[in-house]
Amino acid sequence: MKLKTKINKLLSKFSLAERNIIWILLNTDEKLSYDDLAIMLHKKTSTIQSQVSSIRKKDNDLIRTSKNELYLSDMNLGKLKDGENFG
Repeated sequence: MKLKTKINKLLSKFSLAERNIIWILLNTDEKLSYDDLAIMLHKKTSTIQSQVSSIRKKDNDLIRTSKNELYLSDMNLGKLKDGENFG
């Protein structure tokens, strides 16, 4: 199975808007703020905060926060690339 297919299957529990946030974080090496994501997705910062909260309710360990910057943990990046399931 192709990597993209594995990732799509694992992320199927998330809404399209939530997957957009996850894909952005997956495809950057930098930590991004809520404001950064809001600009990239042409949404309000409060909308991004709400969507990140929804992601965390579905999978508490997927997105990490450090000083109001968001990123995917190295452990979860490895799981995505290996096609493993999340918690």
